[in-house]
Amino acid sequence: MPPCRGKLEDDGTLSVSGRYTGPDVSEFFGDAITSYDWASVITPDRVGTLFTLLGGQAGDDVLDLLATYHDQHAGRSTIFCEALKSRYVQQLA
Repeated sequence: MPPCRGKLEDDGTLSVSGRYTGPDVSEFFGDAITSYDWASVITPDRVGTLFTLLGGQAGDDVLDLLATYHDQHAGRSTIFCEALKSRYVQQLA
């Protein structure tokens, strides 16, 4: 599983970054590329949505929830897409 790091800033911004390496990367990008770094930044107004999507309850830590999600979903970060999508769905409603 790829390493992943998260940090909740004083202003409520959630920053998460990681690195993927290995044959899956080369299979997707071509033989010359064996790793890539990624980062996601969730603004304070979207952290609550992410918390809810992760199944958070009062007293839970969003970083702990994110680590559990990461472990349960083989390092995939699709939860960030869901958090962003819900914002646009709400705007369209």
